[in-house]
Amino acid sequence: MAVEQSTKSDGLGIWIRFWDLLIAFVLLIAAFLMVRLDAVPQLRSLAAEQTYFNGKPLLLDTYRRGYSFEMVRDHLRALGAQGRDYYAHTFMPMHDLALSLFLLTFMVLFILYATQSEKHHAIGMPSWVRKLLLVAPIVQFLLDIGENFMLRSVIESFPWISVKVVDQASQLTQAKWLLIFVNALIMLGLGSYTVFQWLSRSDEKRT
Repeated sequence: MAVEQSTKSDGLGIWIRFWDLLIAFVLLIAAFLMVRLDAVPQLRSLAAEQTYFNGKPLLLDTYRRGYSFEMVRDHLRALGAQGRDYYAHTFMPMHDLALSLFLLTFMVLFILYATQSEKHHAIGMPSWVRKLLLVAPIVQFLLDIGENFMLRSVIESFPWISVKVVDQASQLTQAKWLLIFVNALIMLGLGSYTVFQWLSRSDEKRT
């Protein structure tokens, strides 16, 4: 992915092209489809008690309100030895990490693209404001990494699960989803303004 050094007054010294953003989006969608169409079905097929997950999330980090010790205990028991091994040593360090990385990349590029002062459709912002907007996506990524570390520790220690570690993992999951909501609002606001400005300029050209 090419991020060109800018000869313009961008403030951060980089210049994001539309194609950079598009490539990041395609990679994000590819990673998401890989998780949903391959990794998750594989995890479900390895579960010892597949009927347990009927109507329930298969992944612990999708519980937006967190999870209790009892929920985690029953969840891991239903996954079985093969399911737990795949979850901890294949899904999280490979599929989930790739999805998190591509999501972070897309969010960072989107925010930078939508706030480049030289682009007429973007919101021109001082470099310190643009840097501040990048804090939420980066923190979200770090929370995701911490959550995976805690969950892996819980899975590897099964059946001797630590209540404290489960509570910490649950808190990280809740904080991660809160940041996802915040980032979604930021991107929605920036995206709406960008589209509005682009449509306005298109109307001006027609007239």
